[in-house]
Amino acid sequence: MAEEALVDHDVVAMPHVSNSSDSIIDVAMRHAERGSDRVPGSVVVDLRVVEDTEDITIEFDVFEPSSPALDLERLVAIPLEPVVEPPVEERPVDSRPALIPSRIGGLATASAPLRAVKRAFDLLIASTLVVLLSPVFAVVAIAVKLTSPGPVFYRSQRVGRNGTEFGFLKFRTMRTGADKEKAALASLNEKRGPVFKMKNDPRITPFGAFLRRTSLDELPQLLHVISGRMSLVGPRPPLPAEVAKYSAREAQRLLVRPGLTCIWQVSGRSDIEFDQWVDMDLEYVRTWSPWLDLKLLVLTVPAVLSGRGAY
Repeated sequence: MAEEALVDHDVVAMPHVSNSSDSIIDVAMRHAERGSDRVPGSVVVDLRVVEDTEDITIEFDVFEPSSPALDLERLVAIPLEPVVEPPVEERPVDSRPALIPSRIGGLATASAPLRAVKRAFDLLIASTLVVLLSPVFAVVAIAVKLTSPGPVFYRSQRVGRNGTEFGFLKFRTMRTGADKEKAALASLNEKRGPVFKMKNDPRITPFGAFLRRTSLDELPQLLHVISGRMSLVGPRPPLPAEVAKYSAREAQRLLVRPGLTCIWQVSGRSDIEFDQWVDMDLEYVRTWSPWLDLKLLVLTVPAVLSGRGAY
């Protein structure tokens, strides 16, 4: 993480209100998120909780993604006030939330040589796949055009690394004008959180359902990998409307380039709830290595063939 991206550092002391580790972490996260919310679009990157017999010290850093899309013009200090939580039932230490990292680290702060390795790997594999799959591109494009009226590609805006928006392409799987129908279907959303998913979305065309089940609709994103907007492996790129509803923790997904596949894509895809998507994405960022990318790409093949969660 670049030094200029660190916009605030805070240390807060508060009374020891409970013996529950869960309660302590919840209070700490509430402090940090309350602070980051005063700087729209900022992200709590480093959260540390230190306990002793009398009080708790919360220390955290706030990171500004430095993106025009987030329209942050200046940095501000974030004063915090202690939050007193009522006692809660004590639970085992093992039950504390797994994804409140001491430091996000990993890919977000990887060295330039390691980033170059990842980029070279992306370019080699994506370019090779585009050449090898060019006949598939042509067949799918013709089939989309023949099976439903409208353009071959679906174009939208997505949010990439550091909150920067980019034009996003995929083969069209829905009827023309489907975006305008989304509001009417909001009550049928089958997922919690700032995402919309329906197993039997009426806007999807018959051929579009096949494309989604086989993930062929995602092939044009190889071009985004070549251009550097995306990576082969990384958190899936969200919509701007979804990012607008992100908490500080969820926004940490934007610290790295989005990808074609990721941990949750090979673990059940849309069958997984949004909170688990975030957990898995942050786990990927923290534990990233070239070998992890290779492993996830290999696991993507059986995940695509099974079709599980592809809708």
